[in-house]
Amino acid sequence: MENWKLVLVGYSGFLHGISMVSLLHVERMREEIVIMQNSCMETELKLIREGINCVRRYFVTLGALSVSSIVSVPLAVSLISSVAPCMPPLLSSMMILDCKDWGDDDSSGVLVKVGIGIMEFYAWTVITGTICYGLYIPLLYPVEIKFLILDIIKNKFWKKETCARNHGNRHLHLYRILNLLTIYRNNAWCLPSMPVVIGGVIAADTVSLYILVTSYDQVPLLILILFSIICLDCMIIIHVVFNILSKPYTTSCDFIEFMKSRNGTKWVKRFMRSCQPSKLTMGDGTFFDRLTSFVIWQKGIDYLITLLLM
Repeated sequence: MENWKLVLVGYSGFLHGISMVSLLHVERMREEIVIMQNSCMETELKLIREGINCVRRYFVTLGALSVSSIVSVPLAVSLISSVAPCMPPLLSSMMILDCKDWGDDDSSGVLVKVGIGIMEFYAWTVITGTICYGLYIPLLYPVEIKFLILDIIKNKFWKKETCARNHGNRHLHLYRILNLLTIYRNNAWCLPSMPVVIGGVIAADTVSLYILVTSYDQVPLLILILFSIICLDCMIIIHVVFNILSKPYTTSCDFIEFMKSRNGTKWVKRFMRSCQPSKLTMGDGTFFDRLTSFVIWQKGIDYLITLLLM
């Protein structure tokens, strides 16, 4: 069997394993996830009542990209099922058809292929929707709320430093809310969720690049389109989403250092000494910072080189 076929089979099994672990984690941490999302919604409503209702462009853009992925990936898989129904990672190749090899179409009729296409579209809509929802709502929504909180505090202290002593201190309690949201999110994304997400993204990106680089002239066109979409999505997750996840930490560190250097009241100084930066842990004692996306990308490239040398 050719290398790209072995990689595709292994990737298919890995994908289903990742999906199973994710569903088990959601079931295990259901209460923590609900507490995190409800806290974010309550904080957002509080900020809206105070006149803060601005949403950053990245949040809307990533939402649109998530919706496009939920549509494009199932559509590509559905089209593949009509051309090559025995090609992994199609569920029909493992559960429905009596496939002898990957190029076999099992002599199925048109109605059977249409039915398999509809089933594949539904199944991959659920899979893709679950992944996009997990990355967009439980992971990025708390980040957006933190950005809103930090923007309010910065506007009061950095842009109006001269009157902050009289008018800005009352907004410092929002930093405690930010700390609580950080705790709730770390509880919801405890082991093994974050390593599974990072490992799944690295694996998907590595496999997609490997197939696109080594087998672009051997695999069907629809397979190339599918893995091109997956590769593009993974690159966006690594270089955009993971970089966004590190912003609350860097911004909160800058704010804490700024407040410690000011000539504020004793209460403000004691308060800031008790404040911690907003860290999203990765489950192994590390957390997202400025270099995280580059480190993850480097690991994916190292794994790609290893596959190419096999």
